[in-house]
Amino acid sequence: MKKLAALFLALALCLSSAALAEETGPYYRLGDVMEDFTVTACDGRTVSLSALLKEKDMVLLNLWATWCGPCQREFPAMEAAYEQFQDRVAIVALSIDPSDTDAMIASFVQEFGMTFYVGHDEYDFSAKFAQEGIPTSVIIDRNSIICYIECGSMPVKEQFTTLFDLFVGDGYGESLLLTETPRMRPSVTAVDPALLAAALGTENAANPEDAFVWPWLPAETDGRETVVPGNQGAALESSAAFSTVLTAAAGDAIAVTAQVDTASVFDALSFGINGETVKGFSGSMGWFTYALPVETDGDIVLTVTYRRNSQENYEETVCVDSISLLSGDEAAAALASNPVYPVSDAISLTPVSESAREIIPSQPDILAALTGVDGRLYIIPEETAEFIAAIDASIDPDVDFFYLDYDGRILPVRDTLQDGAYRISSGTDDLSVTGYAFTDVFLYHNMQSCASVMFFRNEENADYFFDVMVRQSGPVISWAYADESEASPDALPADQAGLPLESHYVVKYVDQDGNPVAGVICQVCDDQTCTLFTSDENGECAFTLAPYAWEIHTLRIPAGYAGDTAAVTIAPAEGGELVFTLTRN
Repeated sequence: MKKLAALFLALALCLSSAALAEETGPYYRLGDVMEDFTVTACDGRTVSLSALLKEKDMVLLNLWATWCGPCQREFPAMEAAYEQFQDRVAIVALSIDPSDTDAMIASFVQEFGMTFYVGHDEYDFSAKFAQEGIPTSVIIDRNSIICYIECGSMPVKEQFTTLFDLFVGDGYGESLLLTETPRMRPSVTAVDPALLAAALGTENAANPEDAFVWPWLPAETDGRETVVPGNQGAALESSAAFSTVLTAAAGDAIAVTAQVDTASVFDALSFGINGETVKGFSGSMGWFTYALPVETDGDIVLTVTYRRNSQENYEETVCVDSISLLSGDEAAAALASNPVYPVSDAISLTPVSESAREIIPSQPDILAALTGVDGRLYIIPEETAEFIAAIDASIDPDVDFFYLDYDGRILPVRDTLQDGAYRISSGTDDLSVTGYAFTDVFLYHNMQSCASVMFFRNEENADYFFDVMVRQSGPVISWAYADESEASPDALPADQAGLPLESHYVVKYVDQDGNPVAGVICQVCDDQTCTLFTSDENGECAFTLAPYAWEIHTLRIPAGYAGDTAAVTIAPAEGGELVFTLTRN
């Protein structure tokens, strides 16, 4: 998803949830006491929340529907977590769709092997939790307090087990309120630090003090005595670390021999000196030795960390073979053997094309705050735009990367080095071709954007983009060429802006004679949530959402009509009408 579209989507969901709460009120907030409720599951079992909390440490309330793809993706993970925690945890999954019959739910339960309570949302919880989309998961602790509310699919088992771990056990007391998904606790036990030190050939080693940071463990790799991070293969974001102290003098070097084969960019091995990260490695590096310079006399604390962000099924290999302190000619030779990358005094992204023209927004601070793009803007009238990047000493080419939102590519900085320069090539979006008016290139350092460039195919695309900004920000944001004093004559004032913050969509159903068909149910989805709409007497499902390429799927067709319920149609980001023809029997 485009960065700007993601921003609009988040804002739109917040606005719609607030509106829903205002219309239905009252609604539940984090920390509220959950009302008691009784559910009759599709298998005939009847149970109440109060009865469950007498037997279990917590209850997970899940809101879903049979037509919801993101719901389907998370149920296998939820079931696996439930099987592990069913002695202490109860799950109640309620369909929010009244048209989901008992037979449909029972068939769904059998298909996905769900062994917890599954039934209907007879209490309108979807409105009471002010959630616009599903699936929605709510944790109710043993004190009947709502401790966690999450809208969106959780397709990994550990996402549930990490949550459950916090609420089960005899030591739980005061209610724990979570505003974000917790980190995954280590599932391996740290060894005696002396064993780590022996494997590394150092005098000392220390395990992490943070309870959420994983330890390193001794292991044999390629016939070598090494240490490996305990979080290799972990399903969720995690980090493993150990440290050692070396007494050194200025001019010395600390040589670390290691092997790295990880998911590029997302997973990385890093070295830190006295609490500051100084070097990292990611991707496929094989065995290597890297020398860290020592700047001052005294004790040096070296910390080795493996950060795992990827959820890919990547069989990574990360290990450290040895750590040694070098001095004199040995230190100089080791430092000289380190890879050398071109470094400039400042970071920049400069287009190569002579046809590129820089443009200046009238209110750059507002533009940066709205989009996260605080770099230069260009009009580049070409299908492909090429840039030369300059990086300063803060950028680590072995772990930092460029993100191209045109096609979602992630390019490690080192991989863009050609003939002594960092070169990036990106397609250029166009409203008439891709549905987007702008294209971004971002440079990321420490997983945070630190530089960017935005560009447009032509003036019409630039005008369209700034109209969006006008609607969102209130003040007029126009643009001008950097080599001219006046704004583009096509830039529209606020009262004439062409595209609102939200786009209006109409999905219309007609029969073969063009007559409207009422009662058709369609679902509108992104990759995390789905929302249901039903056609009215005019055959229309009308809704207003963030500009985005939404997936439209005809879910159910009323009796007497036939049509395609398998096809998925992508809605244009700018909104508009989509017409589907059904056949009247």
